[in-house]
Amino acid sequence: MKIELREIDDSNRAISFALKTAPGQEAYIASNEGSLREAREEENAGIAVSKLYFRKV
Repeated sequence: MKIELREIDDSNRAISFALKTAPGQEAYIASNEGSLREAREEENAGIAVSKLYFRKV
């Protein structure tokens, strides 16, 4: 399996939000959209957050 990391930006945000978990994983894995929203809230609260990346398989 090849894994490639890319920064989430305006050009690929919709693609990253379209990625879904496998059935049955929803309770264990947060959505990309929810994770990005949470990171922004933490960043806005003054907590340093590293750049967010998504995995392209």
